[in-house]
Amino acid sequence: MSEKLVNLTINGKPISASPSLSAIQALWHAGYTRVEGIGCLEGVCGSCRIMVRRANQKEVTMQLGCQTFVEEGMQIIFMAFPNPTHHSYQLTDIKNSWDVQGQFHHIFPEASLCRSCGLNWRLKASLKNPETYLLNVSCVTCA
Repeated sequence: MSEKLVNLTINGKPISASPSLSAIQALWHAGYTRVEGIGCLEGVCGSCRIMVRRANQKEVTMQLGCQTFVEEGMQIIFMAFPNPTHHSYQLTDIKNSWDVQGQFHHIFPEASLCRSCGLNWRLKASLKNPETYLLNVSCVTCA
């Protein structure tokens, strides 16, 4: 007996998939290759962020593509995941721990923008609107 498929769109592409599949799995099973923006597949790294609109709902929520099961009429857009900046430095130029403190922001200028999010799920749970938390995870400095 075959399983009933659900119809949805992922990145504007119409897809039919089993409701037992995650958004990423549904995309793969439909024959679309996606490697960029996919990390651990266990909901830890946060790289597979998606915007989701469920059938007959106006609200768009942020979720993880590896943890979100597809539903009938769902619309999904994968978010672009930023590429980490590659830094270059010589360890021999850093003489002691005091030099590290002095050179850190020169070597890693994006660190001054850090909001210490660290993908801290306890923080997400404490927010009045947890969806806004994922909107703010836009770097890969500590993730």
